[in-house]
Amino acid sequence: MNISRTAWHYKLATYYRDTDPRSVCSYFWSMVGGLFVAPFAVFVICLMAFFVTAPIWGWFFGTPVPIMVVGALFDVIFIAGFVNAWLSDEADPVSRYIMAKKQKVCPLVEYNNEQK
Repeated sequence: MNISRTAWHYKLATYYRDTDPRSVCSYFWSMVGGLFVAPFAVFVICLMAFFVTAPIWGWFFGTPVPIMVVGALFDVIFIAGFVNAWLSDEADPVSRYIMAKKQKVCPLVEYNNEQK
Protein backbone atom coordinates (compact mmCIF):
# COMPACT_ATOMS: atom_id res chain seq x y z
CA MET A 1 0.00 0.00 0.00
CA ASN A 2 1.43 3.36 -1.04
CA ILE A 3 0.65 6.30 1.22
CA SER A 4 1.39 9.95 0.63
CA ARG A 5 2.98 11.80 3.52
CA THR A 6 0.61 14.70 2.79
CA ALA A 7 -2.56 12.60 3.23
CA TRP A 8 -4.91 13.36 6.12
CA HIS A 9 -4.71 9.83 7.46
CA TYR A 10 -0.90 9.91 7.52
CA LYS A 11 -1.02 13.07 9.65
CA LEU A 12 -3.58 11.43 11.92
CA ALA A 13 -1.63 8.18 12.21
CA THR A 14 1.61 9.98 13.07
CA TYR A 15 -0.01 12.58 15.35
CA TYR A 16 1.45 11.04 18.51
CA ARG A 17 4.17 8.77 17.06
CA ASP A 18 7.79 9.49 16.21
CA THR A 19 8.13 6.71 13.65
CA ASP A 20 6.05 5.66 10.67
CA PRO A 21 3.94 2.50 11.04
CA ARG A 22 5.39 -0.35 8.99
CA SER A 23 2.30 -2.45 8.20
CA VAL A 24 -1.30 -1.73 7.26
CA CYS A 25 -2.51 -3.09 10.61
CA SER A 26 -0.25 -0.90 12.72
CA TYR A 27 -1.09 2.04 10.45
CA PHE A 28 -4.82 1.50 11.06
CA TRP A 29 -4.42 1.27 14.84
CA SER A 30 -2.23 4.39 14.82
CA MET A 31 -5.08 6.21 13.08
CA VAL A 32 -7.56 4.97 15.68
CA GLY A 33 -5.21 6.11 18.43
CA GLY A 34 -4.90 9.53 16.79
CA LEU A 35 -8.68 9.84 16.74
CA PHE A 36 -8.76 9.43 20.51
CA VAL A 37 -5.62 11.39 21.37
CA ALA A 38 -6.48 14.60 19.48
CA PRO A 39 -9.91 15.27 21.07
CA PHE A 40 -8.59 14.20 24.48
CA ALA A 41 -5.74 16.72 24.16
CA VAL A 42 -8.26 19.46 23.37
CA PHE A 43 -10.36 18.43 26.37
CA VAL A 44 -7.33 18.58 28.68
CA ILE A 45 -6.33 22.01 27.34
CA CYS A 46 -9.88 23.32 27.85
CA LEU A 47 -9.94 21.86 31.36
CA MET A 48 -6.63 23.52 32.18
CA ALA A 49 -7.87 26.82 30.78
CA PHE A 50 -10.95 26.54 32.97
CA PHE A 51 -8.94 26.07 36.15
CA VAL A 52 -6.58 28.91 35.22
CA THR A 53 -9.31 31.43 34.34
CA ALA A 54 -11.96 30.43 36.89
CA PRO A 55 -10.32 32.17 39.87
CA ILE A 56 -9.81 35.31 37.79
CA TRP A 57 -13.36 35.60 36.38
CA GLY A 58 -15.17 33.92 39.24
CA TRP A 59 -16.64 30.46 39.47
CA PHE A 60 -20.26 31.50 38.92
CA PHE A 61 -20.01 33.97 36.02
CA GLY A 62 -20.23 31.45 33.22
CA THR A 63 -16.52 30.71 32.85
CA PRO A 64 -16.99 27.02 32.00
CA VAL A 65 -19.63 27.69 29.36
CA PRO A 66 -17.39 29.54 26.82
CA ILE A 67 -14.59 27.04 27.31
CA MET A 68 -16.93 24.08 26.77
CA VAL A 69 -18.43 25.77 23.68
CA VAL A 70 -14.98 26.31 22.18
CA GLY A 71 -14.03 22.69 22.92
CA ALA A 72 -17.27 21.37 21.41
CA LEU A 73 -16.84 23.52 18.29
CA PHE A 74 -13.30 22.25 17.83
CA ASP A 75 -14.48 18.65 18.15
CA VAL A 76 -17.30 19.20 15.63
CA ILE A 77 -14.89 20.83 13.15
CA PHE A 78 -12.35 18.04 13.69
CA ILE A 79 -14.90 15.28 13.16
CA ALA A 80 -16.51 17.01 10.14
CA GLY A 81 -13.09 17.48 8.53
CA PHE A 82 -12.23 13.86 9.21
CA VAL A 83 -15.47 12.58 7.65
CA ASN A 84 -15.13 14.88 4.64
CA ALA A 85 -11.55 13.80 4.01
CA TRP A 86 -12.45 10.15 4.55
CA LEU A 87 -15.22 10.26 1.95
CA SER A 88 -13.02 11.99 -0.64
CA ASP A 89 -9.92 9.82 -0.28
CA GLU A 90 -9.08 7.23 -2.95
CA ALA A 91 -6.87 4.89 -0.91
CA ASP A 92 -9.03 4.35 2.14
CA PRO A 93 -6.86 2.83 4.88
CA VAL A 94 -9.89 1.41 6.74
CA SER A 95 -10.98 -0.70 3.76
CA ARG A 96 -7.35 -1.77 3.24
CA TYR A 97 -7.21 -2.87 6.88
CA ILE A 98 -10.43 -4.88 6.53
CA MET A 99 -9.12 -6.57 3.37
CA ALA A 100 -5.84 -7.36 5.13
CA LYS A 101 -7.65 -8.91 8.10
CA LYS A 102 -9.80 -11.07 5.78
CA GLN A 103 -6.65 -12.28 4.02
CA LYS A 104 -4.92 -12.73 7.41
CA VAL A 105 -1.90 -10.82 6.11
CA CYS A 106 -0.86 -7.26 6.90
CA PRO A 107 1.14 -5.94 3.94
CA LEU A 108 3.90 -3.41 4.39
CA VAL A 109 3.26 0.28 3.87
CA GLU A 110 5.37 2.35 1.48
CA TYR A 111 5.48 6.13 1.86
CA ASN A 112 6.00 8.74 -0.81
CA ASN A 113 6.45 12.50 -0.57
CA GLU A 114 4.48 13.43 -3.69
CA GLN A 115 1.65 15.96 -3.64
CA LYS A 116 -1.86 14.74 -4.46
